[in-house]
Amino acid sequence: MVLVVLGEMALFAGILLAMVARESLLFRGGMTDLAAAPEGPALVGLLLLGFGIKAGLVPLHMWLPLAHPAAPTPASAVLSGAMIKAGLLGWLRMLPLGQAALPAWGELCLTLGLLTALFGVAVGVTQRSANAALAYSSISQMGWITLGLGGGLIVPAAWQAILPALLVYALHHGLSKGCLFLSVGVPAGSADAVWRRRCLKVGMLVPSLALAGAPLTIGAVSKSALKDSLAAMPDPWYTLLGWLLPLASVGTTLLMARFLYLAWPRAGDEAEPHEAAAVQWSWLVLLILVLAAVWLVPAGQLTADRAALLGQTLTWSNLWPVLVGGAMAGSAWGLAALRHPGTLPAVPPCDIVVIWQPLQRRLAAGWRTMAGRLEQLCSDRLPQLPAGIDPGRCRRRLELGEAVLGSWSAIAAWLVLVGAACYLGWWFS
Repeated sequence: MVLVVLGEMALFAGILLAMVARESLLFRGGMTDLAAAPEGPALVGLLLLGFGIKAGLVPLHMWLPLAHPAAPTPASAVLSGAMIKAGLLGWLRMLPLGQAALPAWGELCLTLGLLTALFGVAVGVTQRSANAALAYSSISQMGWITLGLGGGLIVPAAWQAILPALLVYALHHGLSKGCLFLSVGVPAGSADAVWRRRCLKVGMLVPSLALAGAPLTIGAVSKSALKDSLAAMPDPWYTLLGWLLPLASVGTTLLMARFLYLAWPRAGDEAEPHEAAAVQWSWLVLLILVLAAVWLVPAGQLTADRAALLGQTLTWSNLWPVLVGGAMAGSAWGLAALRHPGTLPAVPPCDIVVIWQPLQRRLAAGWRTMAGRLEQLCSDRLPQLPAGIDPGRCRRRLELGEAVLGSWSAIAAWLVLVGAACYLGWWFS
């Protein structure tokens, strides 16, 4: 809730700055003039902050791994598959992408994108909850999208190639991640329902391979298109991306293997009866869409020949990260089989918050000590209340007044008065 309020206030302040800079409530003329305005740096920073919270960009990501395990399975599917794309949509609509070069902000986006992509997989592979592992996978995938955003801010001429790649990547991630979240809620059936578990296992492998970027999947198409669109980046970014993006693909394969280990269907796993059928059919529809996703891309966005597009993914650069990640996952599984799972290292889903908690406890203890000393000082120095005044009665009256002022009727009356005052001020100005 704290991050939501922070993000909304940042967006509100950014929109107000845009209104002041353009002296208009409309955004039809593009954002080039906003980038050159005196308010431009503050405006871009506020937009990156506000929409970065929605996108789960590190270090503004803490809400995602905490929200997914607490939310119902369908809500997690919608949250990770579609709702975090609101951050991408806001960036696309309000930043001067392809219109003006902002190299400093672009380098910041590239840095945060690489950090997010690598951090998501590094922490995600240590999770002990399937939903938390998928949440960190979403964080990592949004890091890939932020890389494209940074490329568009550094080299505006490359935005025509970056934008289709980002849209295809967002489509692929939304379908694949929604399918994986729903697969957690699909019942595996009783011990004799072997066919059901086999179908569910295959249905979990397909979007997992797509997210890992395996050949002949929409994931390989989107990642290859994004990598090719970033080829115009100047050094050292071009060289750095060439080294780190394959490592991120290896990490994604490891993270998907961790998810499969945690969520692998077992006999007797049942869902709630009232939602099992709905989750199962929704999962099946999303699985079909993942398989057919390459045919859903609008003609001309990447290429008109869809078969050739899939054929182009049969490259060693798409295959070796999946093979290396799979080999590492197999080795890790063999090691875990020899040890008790509870002894393996694990990072709590709140990750960065864990660092803050000891400091928070010390600050709270210091505040309580200071408040106690101030209260004792006030009780010693201030005069006593006059006779006949009951402190408890005064406190109850203050609480009653606060309750009245906090009621919906009082709030509505205050809003009407404020609106009337604003209207009169505008009328007489």
